[in-house]
Amino acid sequence: MKTPENLFFENKNYHLYHLPELNILVIEAKGVIQLEPAKEAWLKALDKAIEFNIARWIADGAQIQMIHPKANEWIVSEFFVLTAQKLKLEEKRLTATILPPRFYAEMNAKEVVNKKIAHDANAGENMIQRDNRYFQDFEAAYEWIVNYPGNDTEEG
Repeated sequence: MKTPENLFFENKNYHLYHLPELNILVIEAKGVIQLEPAKEAWLKALDKAIEFNIARWIADGAQIQMIHPKANEWIVSEFFVLTAQKLKLEEKRLTATILPPRFYAEMNAKEVVNKKIAHDANAGENMIQRDNRYFQDFEAAYEWIVNYPGNDTEEG
């Protein structure tokens, strides 16, 4: 689970955790998401994912109030492209997304995920296996990603 020991990065909008025993990356976002803090956090997350070959991500957006359109556009048009170029994984990528309660923030989050899936297909990355699920709380997302069929890692 998320602990201070697993926290490897934070700024005004994000806390990033690496759960090394399960090799899970947790991206916890909060507040009004601005472009620069978003870029900084997502690039740190990508660096960690590359360093540790992380295929299981939990994107916890439960505390997002709003995503600035420029941050949303950067994630869709630049970050996803960069991820496809740099993160080469053989195994299936799992993403558990915890959606914020606010309607527009939820729609932005779903739009980003749907554009990512479309980007993978359109960019010829259809060899990537992906399973994206949506959750309302961290515990449900964590349970799904930890107990996903075919996981080799056991929680200890």
